[in-house]
Amino acid sequence: MFREAIQPLYSKIERGMDRVFDNIQQKIEEIGKGGIGAEVFDEYQREIDFTKKKKLLEEEGFPCLKYRLEKFKSINPLNLITGTSSNPNIPVEKIYTEMKLEGESGPCSVPIEDLLNHVPLDDHSRLLLIKGMAGMGKTTLVKKIISDWLSMKDDIKGLNDFAILLYVECRDSIESFKDLLVAYFGDVHQKFQYNEIIDVCLAHKCLLIIDGYDELNDKSAKLFLEVLTLKKSRKISVIVTTRPEFQVRFNNQVKSDYTTVSTISLEGIPKEKREEFVCKYYAVLGSDNSPLQSLDELLKYLRKKMHTMHEVWGLPLNLAFVTVLWMNKPEVIRNITTEAELYWQFYLLSRSKLEERLAKNPNTAHLPPSELDSKTERCILKLCHESFKALQKDEISIPKSTIKYLSAFCHSLGLPAEELTGAFLKRVTTSQGSFQYSFPHKEIKEFMAALSFPMKLTNQCWDQSVNTATPTKIFEMLLGGSLPENLHKYQNMLIQMISLLHMGDGDEMKVSEDAKIEALELLVRSGVNDKDSVLRVLKNIKCDHSSSRWIAQRFKLFDEYTEIRDHTIDAYIALLRTTDAPLPNREEIDIKIDLKDTDGLVELQRQLCRHLINPSSIELYNHYKGDSEPTVEERESIKNLLTNDCKEYRGIWDPTFQIPTNISNLQVRLLDQPSLDVFCQSLEKTKEINFLCK
Repeated sequence: MFREAIQPLYSKIERGMDRVFDNIQQKIEEIGKGGIGAEVFDEYQREIDFTKKKKLLEEEGFPCLKYRLEKFKSINPLNLITGTSSNPNIPVEKIYTEMKLEGESGPCSVPIEDLLNHVPLDDHSRLLLIKGMAGMGKTTLVKKIISDWLSMKDDIKGLNDFAILLYVECRDSIESFKDLLVAYFGDVHQKFQYNEIIDVCLAHKCLLIIDGYDELNDKSAKLFLEVLTLKKSRKISVIVTTRPEFQVRFNNQVKSDYTTVSTISLEGIPKEKREEFVCKYYAVLGSDNSPLQSLDELLKYLRKKMHTMHEVWGLPLNLAFVTVLWMNKPEVIRNITTEAELYWQFYLLSRSKLEERLAKNPNTAHLPPSELDSKTERCILKLCHESFKALQKDEISIPKSTIKYLSAFCHSLGLPAEELTGAFLKRVTTSQGSFQYSFPHKEIKEFMAALSFPMKLTNQCWDQSVNTATPTKIFEMLLGGSLPENLHKYQNMLIQMISLLHMGDGDEMKVSEDAKIEALELLVRSGVNDKDSVLRVLKNIKCDHSSSRWIAQRFKLFDEYTEIRDHTIDAYIALLRTTDAPLPNREEIDIKIDLKDTDGLVELQRQLCRHLINPSSIELYNHYKGDSEPTVEERESIKNLLTNDCKEYRGIWDPTFQIPTNISNLQVRLLDQPSLDVFCQSLEKTKEINFLCK
């Protein structure tokens, strides 16, 4: 069946070989006639031998290559829930949903079908870099390319022109291009001399995908350098993926080899495609056993939270997590407002599943629930410490020595180590057939590292140091010394940690206000030290009243002139929502709203009203241009914002609106003639103002 699937490729290869052999035979006949010398004869003989080796690789090596690539076209997202024994492999084509790709020259959309236009085969100096945050879908995109190539789909233009596709995971331990070919082509490499297999392979049109430049180790770094050298003289197209923070290092390295980089930014799943992804994911998880209305309720929740969580939902990883949570614990979903809360609930689900398995395990079933819970927490804390070490060393894969250490610690407590690793780590099969353990994504590693802090601060039953612990002391303990001046590497972990410290309020994980403020000071040391930077991260931080007020005062977020714009509206909503009303010095606040995306308008108006804040300037550009029409709720919010304190307004005009008495600049779009008539009547009752109607 597999042979039949690739028969068209075989036919194409055979036709090409026939043409080559005819050409060679013609030249041999010329030799027989005495028209060609011995040196040329040797050259033709080498050409014949090389052609035979190409055919050998195609007939015996290509099927092996395709067979070994099969395992890379599936994803395995459920190891944190199901454990190591029942992990399903999901073909990527069942869940793949259109992703947002942007070119390097600004927000220019790149359709996936045009992806290979950025890696022209005839340009030896150019390669393609795809950058994206962890969890944004880089590996899923790569698996889509592999799957399409194996099935000979034409979704991506030019993909079927490649005779060979090679895939490298930088966390792997392959250190040479020849070793890579040996791993994919199997025993056929034994029929080639020395590095002959490299020449034969690169005589074909070849696409090489290097996934995870940010995870380069000593061995894969050697392979990467060799690929750069090969690319200078061979017809090989190269795609590399990395996290954004490694782009500068990547550019510096490849440009030193006179290589030009085309960059595409992966921005996750577009807003209009997120429900499609969730539906696909829900289907492959076996939703036939779930009530039919469950999916509808999940979609309603996503729509309701789309504005406040739109960045979180942009990551395929997070959409997968929320889907799994919905199918297992739907009651916890409605209260999730940050990424840290999502990971926290997923952690609790993973832990509960782990404890369910331990309660049934013959080696631990006899333990009382309280003892089992205490021992489990001690093992998890050890894993959290190792997560921090991995973050410190920029590691994704867990060293074998660490796995042995964790296993020994679990066994010392009488717990099966394979259950702990199966609950929180991902087991990866390398291209050489060995196993590695790793964190599913960088965010999960950072979350587990952040979890060390509330666990150390609050668990007094088995850790006597908790009485004197502070965030700074715990940080120093994990680092094994004093804090470095630059904590930028730990910025996202600190954001997660601050949210975790606030999520424990009201239960056994409650920590002091001083600890929360100290954690915020650490965040400042990580580079979040001005108004713009704190606004970028504020929407991802779960805070209480005291912390929000500290942030507002520390960064002067409500000074004499405050502008709330598209990129800061989420942050201001988060701040206003968590701070007790009214804000101090609110009489001096002058708010200017400039919203091109009005999704958050209703919630912003609600929070401004709660704090008795009336904006002096409102600009709703999309409404004014006619690019979007306000909903009924948005019209009501605009009406409430147009108080007598408003001096400038630009947007749509509804007949129910009242013109503020102090307004001096009015630019409106009127929908119809009746709206114009009502508007003109309203103007007659006001003083002279500057206005513009569309």
